[in-house]
Amino acid sequence: MKSFLALSVLCASLIACAKAGPETITSYRDRSVPIASRAVFDPAAFEGNWRIIAGFPNADTPDCDPVLSVDRTMILTGCSGGNAYAGGPARYLGQGRYTVDADPMWVLWLAEDGQAAVIGTPDGSMGAILARDTISADRYRAAVTMLEFNGYKTDYLQRY
Repeated sequence: MKSFLALSVLCASLIACAKAGPETITSYRDRSVPIASRAVFDPAAFEGNWRIIAGFPNADTPDCDPVLSVDRTMILTGCSGGNAYAGGPARYLGQGRYTVDADPMWVLWLAEDGQAAVIGTPDGSMGAILARDTISADRYRAAVTMLEFNGYKTDYLQRY
């Protein structure tokens, strides 16, 4: 009986360790759920500077007040102070879909007024809520709902 109890405790500990941190997660999305980019999309409305309001932990999100800068040929993430940028050359493929340094990045939602957006990847390795400046509580909830609709596990979503 003691060995069974010890084995149970060991198994529980290993499961807890495997789920312990977001660094062990490679996808924040249930891939069995279809994902859709914004079919009717004007890339000019997406250009400019964005604050990353919330996102999923990954190596590409800087540990600062994160921002995203978008133009026709480059999409970069970094800090609002202007240091430590990542990302790179971008190519617009149509229907709200980009490749950034050969990796996919899709616009899942863009508010009608162009002041808020949701981006993500088909494999679920990245997802974020963006705003031009601040975001209201109802618009934030709408953005979270859009992530959930596309299969994202929003329990891991971190607000910045």
